[in-house]
Amino acid sequence: LWFEKGAGFGHWAWWREYRESKDPDRRQGPSHLVFDLELKNLGPLKIHLKSEEKELKLYVAAKEDILPTLRNGLPELIAALKDLGFRLELVDIFSIETADNSDLMGPMARTDCTLKSSMHFII
Repeated sequence: LWFEKGAGFGHWAWWREYRESKDPDRRQGPSHLVFDLELKNLGPLKIHLKSEEKELKLYVAAKEDILPTLRNGLPELIAALKDLGFRLELVDIFSIETADNSDLMGPMARTDCTLKSSMHFII
């Protein structure tokens, strides 16, 4: 991702979980959308959206001094998502310095590559 006028850059990843079930309608699990950004005015920012049906969980990590700015904008974001028909089940905003990168970024986190069952595509 590249933002206009040098406002920042980053990348995103999407994946879906699948469950074991004999019923094909119950195999599809939640979807995940992750943004790993470096923004001119906010610095490093990681966003993880987890969606199942119309329920959303939102995890955001940023530098400690940026957290108040993000929290102040949260009511507007929640209202916009509700207007689109989503229900926020969880919103968690925390310091990027204390974040567990593997929890926030899921399988897109850098690892020691010992996971035998992971496959990543970069488009």
